[in-house]
Amino acid sequence: MNLDIKRIGNNYKIFFTGYQLIFSGIRVKGKDIQSNLKIVDTDTEKTLFISTVELMDIDARWKLSRHLEILEKNVPWQELLTLAFTKVINELLTHDEPAQLIETEPHEHYFIKPIVADPYTLIFAPGGSGKSYLALLIAMAVQNGLDFGFFEMQTAKMNVLYLDWETSLEDISRRFTLLKNGLGQDLESPFYRNLALPLNYEFDKVLDDIVKYNIKLLIIDSVVPAIGGNINHADVVGEFFSMLKQFYNTNGTRTLLLTHISKQSKKEEGDKSPIGSVYFENYPRLVWELKSVSLRDKLQIDLIPYKFNISKPSNLSFLFKFRYNGVDVLTSENIEETDEVKEFIKQVVEQENEIKIKDLITKVKQQFGLNENSIRRKIEELKRAGTLSSAGYGVVSVANNLNENDEPPF
Repeated sequence: MNLDIKRIGNNYKIFFTGYQLIFSGIRVKGKDIQSNLKIVDTDTEKTLFISTVELMDIDARWKLSRHLEILEKNVPWQELLTLAFTKVINELLTHDEPAQLIETEPHEHYFIKPIVADPYTLIFAPGGSGKSYLALLIAMAVQNGLDFGFFEMQTAKMNVLYLDWETSLEDISRRFTLLKNGLGQDLESPFYRNLALPLNYEFDKVLDDIVKYNIKLLIIDSVVPAIGGNINHADVVGEFFSMLKQFYNTNGTRTLLLTHISKQSKKEEGDKSPIGSVYFENYPRLVWELKSVSLRDKLQIDLIPYKFNISKPSNLSFLFKFRYNGVDVLTSENIEETDEVKEFIKQVVEQENEIKIKDLITKVKQQFGLNENSIRRKIEELKRAGTLSSAGYGVVSVANNLNENDEPPF
C-alpha cells in the first residue's frame, strides 16, 4: 500500500487513493500522542470521521477501522490506519539537528506600530464595546497597505484572514461597507471565514487558507468559541497557542486576538483582566484593554496598554462617527475636539462653579455609563490642559485662565 505524506507546520496530510487523512493539533502527553484526525472521501468530499485519536492505542485504532468499514466497504482500513499512524509517529520522533544562535539585529517586535505586535496581540473588553469594528479597521489597513493616518505600516499591502465566531458574513460586510464609505477610498476586502466549530477542528482548513492566499495577519473574533474548551486549563490554552505558533512558523502569520473580560472583573470596579487562563496574558507580546463609550451616533474607543514585552505604547483613542451610509473615524490626534464626555464634564463644572470630584463622577456615570477610572482620567486630562483646576482637596472648578490683557476678577 502506497501512502504519500505531506507535512505543513506540525500537521500531516496522508493521501491514499480516494481518501485523505489529516492529522492536526498533535500533542504529546507522557507516552501518549493525541491528534485531531479528519478522514475525507476526496471523490465525494464527504467527511467520514472527525475526532481526537490516540496514535499509540492499538485497540482504539482497531475500533476506528471497524467503524469505517461500516461506512466505506472494500477499503483495507486496518492496514491503512496502521501505516498512516506509523508514518506520523515516525515523523514526530525524527528530530532535526539542534541550531546554534546567530547575531541578530535588535528590532521593536511591532508588526503594525503601535497597535499589533509580533507574533501575537490580544485586545480584551466587555461584549458590545466595539472590538470587532476596530479589528475590521486594522484588517482593512493591512489588506490595502494603507495607514489611514492611524498606523505605521511597515510594508506594502498584505493579506488578512478574519475568522469570525461571533457575528455573520452579512454583519461584517455591512460594517466593511460603512467603514469603506467613511474612509472615502476604493478598498479591497480582507479574506473572511465564519466558523462554528473550535479552531482545532478547523485547523487544516485555516492552514490551507494561510498558505494558499499568503495570509500575513490572522484575526480571531473571539477567543472563547475559537478554543471551545475550558479556557482556564493550561493544556487547552497551550494547544490553542501551539496552533497559532504553527501558523506563524509556516507562513510568518501574526495573530490579533479578541476576547472578553473575566467574570471576576465584571463583579468588581477597577482593574480588569482577560477571561480565562493567565496564559492569555503571558503568550501575547502585547495586550490591550479596550474601554468604550457609546454616545448616540458615536462610539469612542480607548486602548490602554495592559501588558507589553516591547517598548511601551501610548494610550490610543478612536472615535467612530456613524451616519446613514458611512462611518467616519478619528484618532488620538484629532479626537479631543469631539470628546463629548469631556464637554459634559466642563458643562457640569461651569454650572456648579465648584464640585466635589466624587459627585462629578456620579453625574458622568449616570449620563454615559463610564467606569470611575476612565472618568478620573478625563478629569486629569482637563486639569493638565488648563480647563479645570483644583479648588481644594477632592474639589474641582473651572480654571481661571487670565492673560496679561485681562482685568483681574475683582
